[in-house]
Formats: sequence, structure tokens, C-alpha cells
Amino acid sequence: MIMSLFSNPTSSTDKNESSKSKAERTFFNWLDEILNKGLSDDVKAINFNLYEDGDNKWSIELVGTASFDEEDYDWACDEIYTTRENPFSITEESDWQTIENLFISFLEKYLKTGNCSDILKNYIAIAIGFVDGDLSILYKKEEKI
Repeated sequence: MIMSLFSNPTSSTDKNESSKSKAERTFFNWLDEILNKGLSDDVKAINFNLYEDGDNKWSIELVGTASFDEEDYDWACDEIYTTRENPFSITEESDWQTIENLFISFLEKYLKTGNCSDILKNYIAIAIGFVDGDLSILYKKEEKI
């Protein structure tokens, strides 16, 4: 699924906000569809991989992992589920930090208001980051003592 976020750089702020809202809704629908289908019972944590495809196209995929270790980000490579064949993509002339911040804002809102946020919060942790970069942990399940 490819979305053009701000196709006209000279458009008004209202149009840009409208495009951002549409992208957010489309992202939420993409995520709802994945979570409603269900993930493997072996998934312990979720990472959202971000990557640049070139030509101003940016993609995000959901990755389910078999482990989580807050001290070692290699847990995100312990993949047992991925949406690699069906990423969510946007076209936007932008830098990587802006794109990362955009998707962080989408996910933070989804965790608060998304239809399947309770499903996501069942996992030990939820993180996001570019494939070759650092991860930001957006949610960590509280440990019960």
C-alpha cells in the first residue's frame, strides 16, 4: 500500500494536515488488518522496521520477534513473523528523521486510540526504527511481580 503524503509542497497547511490525516487513517487500517488476522503465538515483541526504498518512497513493516532484550537491540533480528511482502509505504520528499517521527506519532496515537491497540499491548514491547539504525521503544509491558 503506497500513500502520497504531501504531494504538493506549496499546498496549504490544511491540505498537508488533511493528507497526513488520510495517511494516518490508512496506516491504522493497514495495522488493524494485520492484527485482526493474528500473529504467531510465539511472537514476544513487535518491531516496526522503517526503510527508504528510493525515489522518496518510505516503507514500514511489522516484525514479530521470538525474544526481547532492552539491553541488546539484536532482539529485533529474531524474526518469526513479518509483513515484508505487504509493507505500508508513503511517498514523501523528506529526511529520515522526519519520516521516523511521523511514524512514531502514528504509532503513539494508535497505541492510545487504535482499534487493536489492546492486541499490540499484549506483547512485551513495541519498538520502531530504521533497519540499520537505533530503535525507539514506544511501549513496554509492565512486569508483574
